[in-house]
Amino acid sequence: MVVGEKYTRKDIYHIFNVPQERQNGNWNTGYNEYNNQFFIFVNVDSAGRTGHDYKNKLIDEKLEWYSKNPHDINSNNIQKLIHTNHKDRFFFIRFDSDNPQFIYK
Repeated sequence: MVVGEKYTRKDIYHIFNVPQERQNGNWNTGYNEYNNQFFIFVNVDSAGRTGHDYKNKLIDEKLEWYSKNPHDINSNNIQKLIHTNHKDRFFFIRFDSDNPQFIYK
């Protein structure tokens, strides 16, 4: 993958060889852990496809990100994302939820 390039979730499934039965679900609701890696999909200045509108924004190329409800900074998944030795954390953003492509950051 190339930083700044655009990818769909289907592209990510193909690149990381995600089996059909492990696709969708959490992949479509903000973030997912797969093979000891985190994949975070963020809508910036745009409501998600489910209508959820988090106040995510880019400030000088830094992401201010709000996780899905009911997760907060103390949630197990968020603590795992922050503090564990996951190999990689992949962030993807988009500014229009009608566009299936995300920019890899």
